[in-house]
Amino acid sequence: TLNMKGCFISENKANNGEGGGLALFGNASLSNCIVSSNFSGIFGSGGIRAVEYLTLNECVVYGNYSLGFGGGIDCGGNLTINNSTIAGNGAFEYGGGLIVGGRATLVNVTVSGNFVNGSSTSYGGGLINWGTLSMVNCTFSGNSSPIDAIYCQGYSTTIKNCILNDLFTKKAKNVISLGYNICGNSSMNSILTQLSDKKNVNPKLMSLSNLYGGNTFVHPLQVGSPAINAGNATDAPTRDQRGYCRWGTIDIGAFEYNAIASSVTTHTAVACGSYLWNGTTYTVSGTYEFKTN
Repeated sequence: TLNMKGCFISENKANNGEGGGLALFGNASLSNCIVSSNFSGIFGSGGIRAVEYLTLNECVVYGNYSLGFGGGIDCGGNLTINNSTIAGNGAFEYGGGLIVGGRATLVNVTVSGNFVNGSSTSYGGGLINWGTLSMVNCTFSGNSSPIDAIYCQGYSTTIKNCILNDLFTKKAKNVISLGYNICGNSSMNSILTQLSDKKNVNPKLMSLSNLYGGNTFVHPLQVGSPAINAGNATDAPTRDQRGYCRWGTIDIGAFEYNAIASSVTTHTAVACGSYLWNGTTYTVSGTYEFKTN
């Protein structure tokens, strides 16, 4: 069993290994960790590869890359992610942000700007589900791939109080809306069947940022966003991704608009790395901001 807290795992590589940042073959828990700018060859995940039980709380998985699959996280076992961000990760073949192979629960998670940049048949820029997945109060935006950025072929995918601002349905299978979801395009019209769902509606998100409190990145809601006061509190988290209380009629997505932010000090850091594999140099870079109280 591995427990990690407050760790920074960055600029590692596994040319032909299981995981550029972490390869986990037992139970593992990460809390307040950053996994950034790691790299793997064609046989492993760029950030984290896990085969058993993996739990992430208040973590950032950012800017990792795989020449194969699972740029950010590839988990074949049981996965729990709370109050975390998966952003800016990439893969050449499929699964830029997150691959679910077993049973997974995502609560208050932002999945943003992940990508797949391989062939025209590549898929799952943001998420691939091949198992059983439950998502509550999550925000997906800006993920991209030639075929669905959110690719669900598993036993089931249930969604509630989620913002899904990416293409979804060309290969969708066994996706169930529990209501109170928003899709910013028409790709989920046949899936969002509940009266409380909003189809082809712009959720009005602000840019991904850490300037609004908490230890992770979020997409704040703009004034007048249709996600404000449009969620349902039943079985929903009582706090948003930043740890601020949800109150009244809660908002859809990982960010609660009317929460009160605390004072923070903001720092800027640069994560980057160049990796040589098979005669070709691959570069992962980016700037992120984080805060201390």
